[in-house]
Amino acid sequence: YEKCSSPSGHGHSYFLELLLKGPIEPQTGFVVHLSPLDSAVHSILTRWDHKWLDRDVPEFQKGFSTAENILFTFIQQFQKIFPLPRLIYARLWETSSIWVAYTNKGKEEEKCQKNSPPI
Repeated sequence: YEKCSSPSGHGHSYFLELLLKGPIEPQTGFVVHLSPLDSAVHSILTRWDHKWLDRDVPEFQKGFSTAENILFTFIQQFQKIFPLPRLIYARLWETSSIWVAYTNKGKEEEKCQKNSPPI
């Protein structure tokens, strides 16, 4: 982990972006209702919030909680509880200049640098 390596751990405040694809519901004009989407995201993330992921969260005890693994694990769990509409892109900002992305078009992970996350 280079400079992030510390016996007492370290933390980040992540920023998550999701892009969903699906038919627009004629009655609402939405691809998905925001409340169930928000509930699905929070049901996963609240179990990880303020935790030492590699030590306290079972999903990461067999691997490392890199941004790539965090995003991939989130996507796997998200798609189990929220299968439709289709998740076609997700990006996890680790810092204001480093993020990882998932796209459903072949490349599962891509580590990049950019100026700052959209807020």
